[in-house]
Amino acid sequence: MNIKPKIAVASAIIFLISLCSSLSNVNAAKISVSARPGSTNHAKLLNAYNLAKSGDVILVDRDVNFDGKSPIEVKKGGIKFQGKPKGSGKFRLFRKDGPGSAVIKIKASGTKLVNLSISGGTQPVQVGNGENVTLKGLKFIKCNIPGGTFTGLDFRRANFDGVDINGCVFSKAPFSLLVEDCRIMKNFRVLNSTFNGSDHQISFDAAELGSNLEHSNIEVRNCVFNITKRFNIAIANTRNVKILDCNIKGGTNAYSQCVHIEDRSRNILVKDCTLVNTIDSALLIYSTDRFGHGTGARLTEAQKRNYGSGNVTLDGNTLQSGSADAAISARYGTGFLRILDNNEIISGNRGLNSTTSNKFDVTIGNNATIKGRKWSQIKNQSNRTSFVRIVND
Repeated sequence: MNIKPKIAVASAIIFLISLCSSLSNVNAAKISVSARPGSTNHAKLLNAYNLAKSGDVILVDRDVNFDGKSPIEVKKGGIKFQGKPKGSGKFRLFRKDGPGSAVIKIKASGTKLVNLSISGGTQPVQVGNGENVTLKGLKFIKCNIPGGTFTGLDFRRANFDGVDINGCVFSKAPFSLLVEDCRIMKNFRVLNSTFNGSDHQISFDAAELGSNLEHSNIEVRNCVFNITKRFNIAIANTRNVKILDCNIKGGTNAYSQCVHIEDRSRNILVKDCTLVNTIDSALLIYSTDRFGHGTGARLTEAQKRNYGSGNVTLDGNTLQSGSADAAISARYGTGFLRILDNNEIISGNRGLNSTTSNKFDVTIGNNATIKGRKWSQIKNQSNRTSFVRIVND
């Protein structure tokens, strides 16, 4: 059998595919906002967007004021909004603070926002916010998102597969990053970002949904969470979250946590992080008090047991609280809590306080340090409840 013709055909096909890809890159355009016609920078940006096609780059080289103007609705996929280098600053897409609309609404896959400052309105950046919307390959890179009167970056009621938020700075908005009621949430990563102020810095919240969730590879890595009001990271009815290599500094409210896990959340790994909250607990595992997003009817005690959270693993962390509450507080826990050998728990109260009537398996590695002593030295002592309290009520 002569295989040379087949090899030649295969080589030709590979060449044609490569050529098409190269031509596609050649045909991609860079569209400068300042060069487009329009009486305002908003009009110039809108003109640039209307001209752009998939693969094009819109070079934002003007500050764009959206006051009194409609948001940019991105309905064409594969377009990059790239801020032109501007010394130590960034070109801005903004509204003045106060009630108003979004700056940008993303409804198309493959959209990229790079090196921009985006702020103002009620929800400066809305992503999805519709029914049966699936978005893939979204990237927010080195963006400043001071936010508005409600959120900074707002993901709602859509399906996401492939979101990178990398090197961004968030501040001011009550919810800096909100992901709400998204049934499909895959490959969703928050990387190398800084969170300043706020009330909820990150909120992953699918409270309005049931258990039919497709959540996987949700990752928060190498981020700094400066002091907030209540929650640095809040997780509700969300599955399969990894919090890795983060510095988390807690809140100022009497009820505040570095990591707040509630409402049927499962499979949470916290690894190589520092969680310090001198006001309340560093980590809370809980049920929920009200249905929905904290505004529905109150749950009964029986319902609270059914809405417990669990399957939490702590690996290589430092967790610290003051005297008001335990460093780790678990109520209505279900499944398991695993505190591995390499954790250090510091508290002016208990290291761990767990009370539940559910089946909740708490395991602590012998070499885990709790209030300056190894668990192997504590677990059989009569005073161990001043270090760890585990009650099945």
